[in-house]
Amino acid sequence: MNSGVWQPPPRPEGARRQYAEAEAAMAADPTPFSLDRDALEHRAQTELPEGLARMALAAAQEGRLNALGRRTIGAMITALAKGGQRQRAHLDAQPEIARRPMARPIFIIGGWRTGTTLLHRMLAQVKGLRAPLYWQLSNPFGANEADPARRAQLIARAQAMHDFQYSLNPTKQIVHGSSAEAPEECVVAMGKDGLNWGLTATAWMPGYGAWLRQQDFTGAYGRHREILQIIQGTDDTGRWLLKAPAHTAELAALLRIYPDAQIIHLHRDIVETVASGASLFAVFHSTYSDAVDPVAIGAYQRETFALWCERALAARRAAPAAANFVDIQYSDLMADPLATARRILAAVDHPCAEDDVQAMAAYLEQNRQHGLGRHEYGPAQFGLDPDQVREHFAGIKQ
Repeated sequence: MNSGVWQPPPRPEGARRQYAEAEAAMAADPTPFSLDRDALEHRAQTELPEGLARMALAAAQEGRLNALGRRTIGAMITALAKGGQRQRAHLDAQPEIARRPMARPIFIIGGWRTGTTLLHRMLAQVKGLRAPLYWQLSNPFGANEADPARRAQLIARAQAMHDFQYSLNPTKQIVHGSSAEAPEECVVAMGKDGLNWGLTATAWMPGYGAWLRQQDFTGAYGRHREILQIIQGTDDTGRWLLKAPAHTAELAALLRIYPDAQIIHLHRDIVETVASGASLFAVFHSTYSDAVDPVAIGAYQRETFALWCERALAARRAAPAAANFVDIQYSDLMADPLATARRILAAVDHPCAEDDVQAMAAYLEQNRQHGLGRHEYGPAQFGLDPDQVREHFAGIKQ
């Protein structure tokens, strides 16, 4: 644990050139860097959903964005708006997609950095479990591309997104390493309507987070299901294996759309959860801001995760009879991941053969913890007093 003052990750020389070039371009012509709603709608050639407009406003007013941040977040928002328009057109043209069956999907939830990625990618090695890959989530309409050359092009395009991010901020790869062909959080495909807690990791946008608290995500999860139905095509074999910390906040809405969902709920020491989430946000926000406030992020994580825990507990109490919950301690997962995996698979009634165990073991061997570097942080860096954090969460199951 690091108890010193939080410092933004150092930027490589090549990244510094990109930031300087963006600042010079914005000084010469600020128009392409505008996060004004009219400007974004003009670039997207479609109307922004209210959520994306709220995100743009919060990013512009609160994000303390550098020029590269303004340009990148503006491009993200316009791409989401275009994606939503395309999804609606795709479903209108092929309404049978929404009738494709999807039985007993498995969702992994929990706080930021509670082991959800490790568990997701390990279980993805098991036969009959279907985890969406990043390149499929970033462009679900091409997920069933049959032409090898075109498919390779789509994968390369998705990989370029990762390469760009890691070239700007290599520490992001330590905090959450990924690639185009790795299983990824399914919320990557959400947010075209502006409803996605995952987007709050992009930049400091507490106003957008406050707006999200007041929204009903049922429709958003309906569109989430449509995306998965698009990706699976006509192959409905296997069970979806899905994960995202952001699902924890909206478990009630998720269960309305997936009433037979199998929920694997990860739990970690609350101080470690809040501090590690704050560190993740600080690292991610530093990509697009030169003025990250770690203490403000720490307070935001404490308050927001308390809300998530309260909502998840209420949703579990009111869950449909067909839903199933498996609680896993982060410490157990890290101490014996294979035994934990066997316990989970038994609890969700999914077979686990010896070759599945061997495949999971091989994955763990090839992806050892800290293999890309150690992520060090401490609660004091984010203005968090451990005793006060524990008191804040007293009485809340997490």
